Amino acid sequence: MILTDPQQYQQYVTFDMDGQYIAHYKGLTLRSVFQPIFSRTQRMVGVEALVRIHTHYHTQIRPDIFFHSDQYGLIDKLNVEYLSRILHLRNFSISCFRHLKLFLNVLPLSGNAVNQSISDSLLSHRLDELGLSHDQVVMELVELASDDDVQLQRATRQLSTHGHGIAIDDFGCQASNQARVDLLCPDIIKFDRHLLAEYMQGNTALLLNAMNVARQANAMTVVEGIETESQLRAMQALDIDMFQGYYLGMPEAIVPIDGSASIKMAIGQ
Repeated sequence: MILTDPQQYQQYVTFDMDGQYIAHYKGLTLRSVFQPIFSRTQRMVGVEALVRIHTHYHTQIRPDIFFHSDQYGLIDKLNVEYLSRILHLRNFSISCFRHLKLFLNVLPLSGNAVNQSISDSLLSHRLDELGLSHDQVVMELVELASDDDVQLQRATRQLSTHGHGIAIDDFGCQASNQARVDLLCPDIIKFDRHLLAEYMQGNTALLLNAMNVARQANAMTVVEGIETESQLRAMQALDIDMFQGYYLGMPEAIVPIDGSASIKMAIGQ
């Protein structure tokens, strides 16, 4: 059963001793971490919410492995995604970064499921309840293929109508390609880290072609995977709008507003 009612997911969500919302679902513990995104002027403009998944044995499961795994069914993957989104929104709302953009990953595994889980009034209700504006939230479509592009297009258009930004994540990887850009007309395109790696090795065509796709779509751009100063300087020399990567800031839990610490950033402290 897909979780769509607040009374259903409430039983899975708790508030832990560290002042963070977490969730327990079928032997898994879900936690939020956030990675900063910077503008060309080195100003933090947003954070990407990422889920950390642990088993009862404290073994961590990488999200990409979990969502690609045949061990878990579609319904469980969608419920983990949905619960993760609830955690991210709640944790973001109590952080000192709540005035920035929040990037949330979305699974396009099934057009109907996507339409049901992200395009109804629940998201709007949750944002209103937390005092967040709709235009703060950017929904990132991850690189997995959809089995119903018509429904996927309908769902993302509805999200846009509600004021949310639409981003295509990991462009240049799997289904994050020009066809999806043409289908969804995103506001933002995030370039997969392998495009950066190829560019640094002298194969500049892949990244430059991706930038051209974004330009034709009138979409803003984010380069992901920046891990060194030389990579940062090379990307700053290009016409790219935003930057993200371990060199700039690691994914970390956001400390609540009344906490004594905050995310440590390499830039924009």
